[in-house]
Amino acid sequence: MGKAPLIPQGAHGDKPREDSYVQASQRGAKA
Repeated sequence: MGKAPLIPQGAHGDKPREDSYVQASQRGAKA
């Protein structure tokens, strides 16, 4: 956390799980 709320998938490549979590959160899906 502590990063931009909107992060394109594979932007960092370090934490692909984090990107997926962010997208899921935006959709309101439980992660």
